[in-house]
Amino acid sequence: MDDAIVQKLIAIVGKEYVSTRQDVLLAYSTSASMSYETELPGAVVRPQTTEQVSEILKVANRHKISVTPRSGGSSLQGEVIPKEGALVVDLLRLEEIKVYE
Repeated sequence: MDDAIVQKLIAIVGKEYVSTRQDVLLAYSTSASMSYETELPGAVVRPQTTEQVSEILKVANRHKISVTPRSGGSSLQGEVIPKEGALVVDLLRLEEIKVYE
């Protein structure tokens, strides 16, 4: 992923919560099923607030980057497998997610 985009993500969540390391990207390129072809995402970002999620999505939209949300990685049907170069948004740090119907 382009370094300028990575720097924007770091500005949103902090350096320790953005990764482009190969081992991290590899870990996020698959799911519990392990039966699907995988592609490496461009970066993994771990927001803590809904405001950070919103800002991350604005950056991704502005740069036309695919986004794959991830909260546990236990998908058995490959739903959490990102496209090549995508941005994985790991929601693990969010303490509470409310769904309004």
